[in-house]
Amino acid sequence: HGDIVVDGLNGDQTLATQKGDVRATNVQGIVKIHKSGGSTEVHNVKGSLDLEGRGDDIEIADVSDTVTVHGEFGGNLQFRNVGQTLRFESMRTDMTAQKLTGRVEMEVGSLQAQGVDGPLEITTRDKDITINNFKHSLRITDSNGQINLETSTPPTHDIQVESKKGEVELTLPAGSNFQIQAYSQHGEVECDFSGPSIKVVKDGDTPSISGSFGKGGALIRINTDYGAIRILRAGAHPSAKPEHDEEDSKHSGKAQ
Repeated sequence: HGDIVVDGLNGDQTLATQKGDVRATNVQGIVKIHKSGGSTEVHNVKGSLDLEGRGDDIEIADVSDTVTVHGEFGGNLQFRNVGQTLRFESMRTDMTAQKLTGRVEMEVGSLQAQGVDGPLEITTRDKDITINNFKHSLRITDSNGQINLETSTPPTHDIQVESKKGEVELTLPAGSNFQIQAYSQHGEVECDFSGPSIKVVKDGDTPSISGSFGKGGALIRINTDYGAIRILRAGAHPSAKPEHDEEDSKHSGKAQ
């Protein structure tokens, strides 16, 4: 039932506790943790980390290989600098992030990621999702929540978003080239990118954005049943749309 503290060990470590906190730092080898309560803190592992069970806050940073988390963990979950694959699996959220040079942070109603250099896949429900500075492919499925995606790098890999309810906003740099198929069943669409090969339909039952911009390239596919789709050009909205702030806050109070 007590806390476990491990520091500066060589070789594989298997740690198990019922209610206690676990802290493991500066380990060379594979770390396996099984627990049914308490917080988990792991820093600086030259190897992989496998965490399963249930518990509270998680803070994992600087793991050279793969991090796998399987179970039900409440509180604040933070992951930083994972060399290979971050794999998170719970009843509500399934996420795989490759080459996390930045951070992923999760709470009950939100998921934020910044600096994912490889492919990122998320399937969840009732979470607001914010992803900044992504550099590879995105696949996101979210049943209910606002989705905000932003990158300063023109997309070179496909972006796919499926949402049942909630606004989807994607901000791309001006020099981007892409193909797009975006459909909002009961919402509206907005697109800062215009050209002869891009078609924006704002009226009718299914507003849509389709076609290609620039030289074409990566495919952006976005579907939402209830909610607006906005494809924004970086720098085109320097005032951060203050006219929408009051309205947006009324709708986004649910999940923080």
